[in-house]
Amino acid sequence: GLICVYQGLGVQYLQGIVPLLGLFATFVAYDKLSDRVLQSLQVAAIIVCTYANIPQIVLTFQQRRASWSAITAGLSTIGCIIRILTTLQLTKDKLTLLGYSL
Repeated sequence: GLICVYQGLGVQYLQGIVPLLGLFATFVAYDKLSDRVLQSLQVAAIIVCTYANIPQIVLTFQQRRASWSAITAGLSTIGCIIRILTTLQLTKDKLTLLGYSL
């Protein structure tokens, strides 16, 4: 939000965040959501998080240079592997596993 304000996009930020906060408040108020609704929210989160990385990936390929060092890439990979193993061990939740695997 702060970045949007400094870029002069504060109104657009509020136009996007206020409906999301209302939706979140609705979900919190009805704490007995069905499994189908929760699974749909997980799928939506996976799609949004994956989509958010696409512009950065495209820019990196267009500039033909990466801003990550080999150490950062290695640590990120190790972190994802640990998340996958932890998910398999503790929850065995296929949707969460899918999110970490992408």
